[in-house]
Amino acid sequence: EVKGEPLPEIVYLRACVGGDDGTGERVQVEAQPAFLLGCVCEDADCGEIPNGCCQCTAEQLTDVPAGEHCAYAPGGLLQLEPGSYIYECNSACACAPTCRNRVVQRDVSVRLEVFKTRHKGWAVRALEPVRPGGFVCEYVGEIIASEVAERRGVLYDAQGFSTLFDLDAAGADNEFTIDANSMCGVARFLNHSCEPNLRPHSVWVDNLSASLPRIAFFAVREIEAYEELTFDYKYDQGDTSGRKIECRCGAPTCRKWLR
Repeated sequence: EVKGEPLPEIVYLRACVGGDDGTGERVQVEAQPAFLLGCVCEDADCGEIPNGCCQCTAEQLTDVPAGEHCAYAPGGLLQLEPGSYIYECNSACACAPTCRNRVVQRDVSVRLEVFKTRHKGWAVRALEPVRPGGFVCEYVGEIIASEVAERRGVLYDAQGFSTLFDLDAAGADNEFTIDANSMCGVARFLNHSCEPNLRPHSVWVDNLSASLPRIAFFAVREIEAYEELTFDYKYDQGDTSGRKIECRCGAPTCRKWLR
């Protein structure tokens, strides 16, 4: 660990903001309220109602364990398989802010710290234990059109550091990308590991467009206090002959090269 080095100059965000859509306009991050469908569960926990109380929970009934009705177990712990999508209750729903199906939208609750490592640059660690399935943080930044991201990516790659995260839940031909280079949250500083303790999931709350999910990180196992938080960057693992960035995650199954 390296002490005393100041963080890069950034604009700290708690949520994504709309950036260049490729036409000179801004990406519309929030949907119009008229297009949202909500539940009427004024005095109920949406996770306790069989068959899903509204479109939010009904969308994921096929992905939850038998006998469950929500993406989250009591305590807000994710109980979906890797790659599953999450549909949380939204601003059109009548349920309370404490509803079990409102987790990512309540923001980070785990105490986190950004610190500088000797060989991997900046990193993030939890200052308290995190249970398997616990929500840790969201990848936030400037949402831009993919063609804009391609141009910026050339510059970032030349600098040897990229913070672009493709929103590809709708397929490989994704429309948008999150750029966390200068406007970001804490997830911008998460490092790669070939054996990560976090996994990203696509989450929809107040914008149900398939092209604009939120990206939330959940613990895949028990995480100890002061353990570094990591996820798998999943760079293309084809021909490694031209790779330039060595992986330093230290995992027993390390793939040796990032890209």
